[in-house]
Amino acid sequence: MARKNNKGYSIIEIIIAITILSLLLVPIVTQISQTFKTSRMAKQQQYVTDNAVYLMEDFQKSSLDELEAKYSGGENSIVKKEESVTCTVYLVNSESGNVESTSKEVKYHAYRYNLEKVKLGPEKKEYERYVILDDLDTALKGTVAEGTQGYTMAKMTSAPTGFVLNSEGFAVKYNDKGFVEAAVCEKTPLVENPNDVNLGNMQNMDSSKVAIVPGTSANFDSQASKEFFALAMEDLRRTDPKSWKQAMNHADSDSVLNQDYSLKNNIKLTKIYIDKKSDTKDYYVVSVDVYYYNSKLNKTISYNAFSQKFYTNECPATYFEYQPYAAEVGTGGVIYAADDYIMVDNYVPDAKIYLYRPRNDQMTATNSELIGYLEDSKCYTFYRQKGSSNTVNIHLCNLNNKDDAPSNVYTNIDTSIFDVTKISDSLFAEVVSNDSTAKERTDYTGLKTLAEDERFESRLYTITVSLSPKDDEAGSNEVMFTGAKGEN
Repeated sequence: MARKNNKGYSIIEIIIAITILSLLLVPIVTQISQTFKTSRMAKQQQYVTDNAVYLMEDFQKSSLDELEAKYSGGENSIVKKEESVTCTVYLVNSESGNVESTSKEVKYHAYRYNLEKVKLGPEKKEYERYVILDDLDTALKGTVAEGTQGYTMAKMTSAPTGFVLNSEGFAVKYNDKGFVEAAVCEKTPLVENPNDVNLGNMQNMDSSKVAIVPGTSANFDSQASKEFFALAMEDLRRTDPKSWKQAMNHADSDSVLNQDYSLKNNIKLTKIYIDKKSDTKDYYVVSVDVYYYNSKLNKTISYNAFSQKFYTNECPATYFEYQPYAAEVGTGGVIYAADDYIMVDNYVPDAKIYLYRPRNDQMTATNSELIGYLEDSKCYTFYRQKGSSNTVNIHLCNLNNKDDAPSNVYTNIDTSIFDVTKISDSLFAEVVSNDSTAKERTDYTGLKTLAEDERFESRLYTITVSLSPKDDEAGSNEVMFTGAKGEN
């Protein structure tokens, strides 16, 4: 009978097998461990990024007052007062590609919001957070580099020594508050600082909180002309039936046009009325009426261009898209009347009115298209001189002078073309105050440029959101990226 071989593995064979298995398992285990670690870090990073995105969106859509209410108190310390910050300009050498310092320094405004610390992610790691609003980008665009050139921050693929790249690819240096103290720029066509001449984020405004009056009052110009023509024809029918019949037989009606309802006999006034009322609860009312007076016919007609109630805690700002009186509109372009009149009838302390020129106004005629107008054979242009230096004279006055209700008119129109002496009592005599306690017409003393406005809501801002781990949480990545509040 044959013997079975019961000989087992030797100790050497077992050691060799374990060694081989270990060599095979170590990279697998290491890879699995690294995968889990990467997954945890990615998940942690996602939590941090999501929080930063939330903050960015919240700052973009919220007003400064709302932001202060949300992020003040507790450990928060908000720089509410607008700070003046200095940024040194560096330029990229177009030939060498090197970054060179300049002697140019740009002043800009900035807020810093120090938010409460927050624990994020599966491991609840703690992060310090802050958000900065600044108008550096717009300040750079309005800073003269040389001649007709200004500055804009340069896109870069790598940061020069001493600089860091932000999420938009701009090379900057930050001071201890997180404000930009140096930026790498390139030259660009010079533009006016939009925060000084434009109302930055008009498209972000809530029409239930501010009075947004579009330039539709200009739409009544032609309507008023037609109505005066009808009135002139009716007067002619009563006083001179023969001429009336002749006019009815001629489509152009030149005799009537030149004698009675001609636009040279018309003047226009816009009245802006602001008041606080009380019904079941307090509310503000903003109303804009336009009046046309024909001196030949001695008649006035009027239209309501805007009227709205506002159930807000504070008086709504009035944004009025101003278009001057278009006295003649035809194939030759737009010709404006020599004079235009505006009255402010306000009863609310510190009311603000923004009389602003839209970026693309209706004055598009070229030099060759402009023609003479009125007896002096002059054509009156507006905003910019095209073929004529005869700019429209804007008359601005108070309809009342209540000591407790001063108002400021801010404008991006050249203030030199305004006449702020009171409008004669004989002009538009039927235009009276909405409040019987108001005083007479007076000079206007509250005309200012947009650059003088201490407004904050409508500025164009860059938003920088930063989340950084505490010192003992250095394993988590810092998040910092930028966006915009308001568009130009």
